[in-house]
Amino acid sequence: MESRKRIRTGINEILSRFSELTIYRFSLELKIQGIETRIKKDKYGKLSGITFIDRTSGLTIVGSELGTAYSATALAPRLYPQTRKSVFSIRPVKRPAKRWRKENK
Repeated sequence: MESRKRIRTGINEILSRFSELTIYRFSLELKIQGIETRIKKDKYGKLSGITFIDRTSGLTIVGSELGTAYSATALAPRLYPQTRKSVFSIRPVKRPAKRWRKENK
C-alpha cells in the first residue's frame, strides 16, 4: 500500500507542477523520484497502456490499477497536449485497390 500511495503522490505532484507536459518529461520526472514508467502504444502511436515500477519496493503496477485517473486513457490528454484531439481520431488510411494490367509485348 505504501508504494501505491508513493506512486500516486508522485504523479499528482508532477501533473500539478506542469501546465503542459510531454510523455518524455513525465517519465523523466518520475524517474528522478525512483519510479520508472513503461509506455505502450498501438500501431497508430496512440497511448494504449502505462505501467509504473517503484524501484524502492519493486512494485510493478498498471496505471488503471492505481485508479481511473492514472490510466492511459485519463493521462493521454495531459501527456499529448499538442495532439489532444487528433490522438483519439487517427484512422487507417484507405488505399485504392491495386489494378493489375496485362502488358502486351
